[in-house]
Amino acid sequence: MRDDAGRAIFFADPSRYPADIGHESFDVHSMARSFWYFLHSVLEDEEVQKKGCVVVSDLTNIKPFHFDRKLAALQLHSVRSCIPLKIVKMHICHPPWFLQVVYPCMKLMMGERLRRKVKLHAEEYESILQTLEVKYGISRDKLPVEMGGGLTLDHIEWLEERKKLGL
Repeated sequence: MRDDAGRAIFFADPSRYPADIGHESFDVHSMARSFWYFLHSVLEDEEVQKKGCVVVSDLTNIKPFHFDRKLAALQLHSVRSCIPLKIVKMHICHPPWFLQVVYPCMKLMMGERLRRKVKLHAEEYESILQTLEVKYGISRDKLPVEMGGGLTLDHIEWLEERKKLGL
């Protein structure tokens, strides 16, 4: 999907990551490769290359220690250093309490450019949906049903379609 400015919208929900990343069933490097594949698939679109993307991250179901630093570092390195993807804005919805507490200090260390890109939304879903639509041009129908939007995400179907196209 795209916002009103024509930028691609990425939805991220880290609670969907397997709980045992880095253990026997899921390899961190395999997860990083799938992230690369996703980013490259988005960059196939010239408009995304020109206009960039917006990330909407829903942390509602995240558990305090459900975070893999190694995977996060690989993904961050990919976006910052390897893949020419311009992230225009990052909306972090329903951040956990500890992020809300430390975020003001983090903002001071971020630098002005990054500070303008990151927005925390700690309100109720309805208020967040209104803000995203009115202020940022991301309507409800472009957000997943998990957030109260109208979009049903089916990653398996998306992968099957790409396989059929030889991608």
